Amino acid sequence: MVSSKLKVENRPTLFLHKYEYRAAIRIVGAGWCHHTDTIEQYKDKIERIKEFWQPHGTYMPFPYRAEYTNYLDNVDLKIIDLYLKWKKEHKELFSFRQEYDRVSIFGNHFKKLETIKDIYPKAKLTHARVLEADTLYFKKDPKFNYRVYIKPKHNTSNDFCNTMAQFVEKNKDNPNYKISAALVRRFCNRKQTASGMTLMQGRMLHGSYYIDYNESSTEMYLHILFPDMLGKPHNCKKHPNN
Repeated sequence: MVSSKLKVENRPTLFLHKYEYRAAIRIVGAGWCHHTDTIEQYKDKIERIKEFWQPHGTYMPFPYRAEYTNYLDNVDLKIIDLYLKWKKEHKELFSFRQEYDRVSIFGNHFKKLETIKDIYPKAKLTHARVLEADTLYFKKDPKFNYRVYIKPKHNTSNDFCNTMAQFVEKNKDNPNYKISAALVRRFCNRKQTASGMTLMQGRMLHGSYYIDYNESSTEMYLHILFPDMLGKPHNCKKHPNN
């Protein structure tokens, strides 16, 4: 029997397109657990990071929280040790994403995933419920019929960046499109380096960027502009329960 505390999230697809469940936890220092199997390896990594960054007055190159002036001093090694052991034991069953304090664990074995609460009782467990494949649901009637997401990519070409910048600049106020605000910020007012390369080239492209439109024929036009860089289009509908 699935726990009554399991949150249900209506989605157009499963998590990462293949997992029914997700556990979300927050552990200070979890972002340094990449390619680390034991607490001894973790401690060694932390000491090397401290040694490198301490002359700069902080242990992190980007202190994203003001209260963490010396961020790594807040790490609870006992919790990190428990997490690393749990991860090693279950690595064949789950996929892990670690960024700063946030950890997301994806899988299809709910009972085993639920055991993460043994080391982190505040873990938030979510079940992905796909109401209708490739359909996005909204609380109110959506203003556009379709949405397509930009594929995430770590190294974007200069040709793509220039084409996207031109498209965004031309259509950011076009009533036939809605371009996500983050995409507009990313590609408008770009700067250029002395070598002529834009700051967008080689930068990561986030998978949350999207373009909304009304005409199905627009899909072909967008794929001509951005071949291999667009995901599958989604229908936009009002949620049946609203």
